[in-house]
Amino acid sequence: MEEVYKQRVAIYCRSCHEKTKELVEVQTAGAIDIVRSHPEWNPLKVYADFGADGHLKGTRPGLHQLIEDCKSGIVDIVIFPSISRLSRYMLEVIGFIREFREMGIRVIFEKEGLDTEDEFVEKILDAMTAFAKEDERDK
Repeated sequence: MEEVYKQRVAIYCRSCHEKTKELVEVQTAGAIDIVRSHPEWNPLKVYADFGADGHLKGTRPGLHQLIEDCKSGIVDIVIFPSISRLSRYMLEVIGFIREFREMGIRVIFEKEGLDTEDEFVEKILDAMTAFAKEDERDK
């Protein structure tokens, strides 16, 4: 019998507070439910950063390890509880999403219902980019 390939799924969470088991459980509960609802997915790992601000350029070893694992072909899908867990800066988020799409990595933001597998995601990203650039100009 031929073995069915299961897509490897990672979950990422971030908090500006110090690490607590409860915080990981709260942030990742919905993402874990999503993974469980897809028998064709293989849960891989939860990557986390604590005491980290909302800027991608900050010290975030969990995120950097996730990126390396994606580049190495270890991860197929990444789920974030929400966009804000990745970054509070929309242009950073959009750049991240595009970088991961170029690597063939599917990205899902649970709270916002954004999934890069959606055929309309590029239009959504274009609109988000326009709004983010306008917002930066107004500051």
